[in-house]
Formats: sequence, structure tokens, C-alpha cells
Amino acid sequence: MTLQNEIMWDLVESHTGLSRKSEEGLVLYAGQTDNQKMLSEVSYVVPIKMEAVVKTDSTNIRLYFAQKGRLIFNWDSNQDEVRLHSPIKGYTAVNFERLSVNEWAKITWIVNPDHMIVRANDKEVCKVTGAFRDLTGRVGIGPAWGSQLVVKSFRVNGEYRKARKLTQKVASYDEQIITEFITLRNQTLSLMDRIPENISDIIPEGFDSNIHYHFGFILVAWDHGIFPKLKQNYRVPIKYHRMFPIRLKPKDWKEDPPGMLEIRKHLEKQRDEIATISSGQLDVLIKHKQTLRRLLKYFMPLERSHCLMINDIMNSISNGVDKG
Repeated sequence: MTLQNEIMWDLVESHTGLSRKSEEGLVLYAGQTDNQKMLSEVSYVVPIKMEAVVKTDSTNIRLYFAQKGRLIFNWDSNQDEVRLHSPIKGYTAVNFERLSVNEWAKITWIVNPDHMIVRANDKEVCKVTGAFRDLTGRVGIGPAWGSQLVVKSFRVNGEYRKARKLTQKVASYDEQIITEFITLRNQTLSLMDRIPENISDIIPEGFDSNIHYHFGFILVAWDHGIFPKLKQNYRVPIKYHRMFPIRLKPKDWKEDPPGMLEIRKHLEKQRDEIATISSGQLDVLIKHKQTLRRLLKYFMPLERSHCLMINDIMNSISNGVDKG
């Protein structure tokens, strides 16, 4: 049979509990793993054409075909390289500009009997020759290593065959909490990337802080709230703790704060460190009979509230309320 229609809503989770529907499309989450993907219920044969309209909040847009076929844009180890893992020939790496974060991209992967073609936004990325005639398997799409995807469309043109029922694993409650933290931090980083550099230190009328302070506070709050309780040292310089405590405001700064780019690098590194130490350790008792689970549940709403404040400051500045 030949299927030419949209199959996005027919895809099946490999791990249930890490996707959701939204007004924009199908939202896919990934914790610190590359195993989370959505797969077709049926198997396809060559020739086949896959076309996804998708956006990432950070890295790793991955398409799948057959047992070993995998196409990666914004690869976490080199975002300016596209990797095509052929089921027959191993992988091909191609230098190609990374896809813009939080912007829709159309990715096309065509598998013909004697060659594969990859396109991004209708621009050819690579063409790989090989003996692909006998390939058959499910198609799929997914995030990896902390990324979040929104899939607007996933279309497949090709003949398909009935496949065995897909065995699904249920994402554990722990995986969901860690994924929620990673997703939140990626959203914070994406917000940071959208802010013009020249407004980060403006304090609009009606506010006592600026954007710079709130990002620094998020970083310090987690640094102070997590690592000492695990009997570990702070991960950021002590200067940060002097400049971004809850009771100190930018008007009281006696020294120049660390730059926004430096803060961003620490926020990104902090995401990975907290996700790593939390894996399998969420219910271990730590200082004052607390657990990492309780700490994550406390600090995530705090981070969200400061991101909302940052948005309020941005809106105030854009509306011309700034008085200096």
C-alpha cells in the first residue's frame, strides 16, 4: 500500500509520557538520552520520501528509518554538521549551517534504491549513493540529549507493510521530572538568546531590577540550593553569589557583573550537571532530610517566575516605559 498522508498523529512513542499535543503540533521531550522517539506503526519499503516540518529549542532534530538509519540536524557535538547514518554504509558527515532555534524548518529525506538525498528548507544538503533497494522498517522522529521538538507536520510517501506491534516503555516519574527541568532550562536559554544585548541592564520605571540580574539570580539560586546540600562546592565563582542574592539589587552593585554570555555558559553547564547528578538519585536523603526531587520541585517554579519577570521587563522596555 502507498501512504501519502500526514502520519504525525499516528506515531507511537517508544517511551510513553514524554510527548504532548499543543496548538502548534506534537511536542517531544528528551532527557539525557537519545532513545526517545516517535515511530510509525507500519514498516516502509524503498523508495520512500519523509518530510518533516519541525523546530527545536536547542539541538538534535533526528529522523529515523529502518533499523539503523538516522539523520541528525543540529547535532549536539557539532551543530554545524549534518550526520546521515546509512543502514548500509555507516555515517556521512556534511558541513551545513545549523537550523535556527525556535524557527520552523522543512527537512526532507528521500531514500531511493541506489541513493539517498537530504534537503533542508528545499536546499540540498547531501546525496549518498548505495544499495538501498531492500531496506524496510519504521520511520520516526525525535529529540535527544535535552532538546525539545515541536513537530508541525510529518508526511511519508511510500509503500508500507504491516509491522509487529511496537513495544513501548513507560517513562518513569523520575525521567519525567528530569526532562521537565531540562526543558525549562532550555526555554530559559532560548529566552536569553532572544534578548538584545543593549537592553539587559535597563531598569524600567516600576521595577527595581533588570534582565541581567534575573538571569544571574536563576543561576545562583540553583548553585546555592543544590550543590552544598550534596556536600559539594559551588560551581560558579563566589562573585556571582555576592552580586545576585535575593536582597541585593543592581543599584547596589559595587562592581561590574559577569557578562550575559558568561552567565549563559554557566546556565547551560548547570543544566547538564544537575540532570546528571539527579539521575537515579532523586529520592536519596540529603541535608535537612531533603531530597533532590523536592529541591527540583521547589526551584523549577522559582525559575519560571523569574523568566516571567524578564518578559515583563522586556515588554515594559518595548512599550517605551524606560526612564533610565
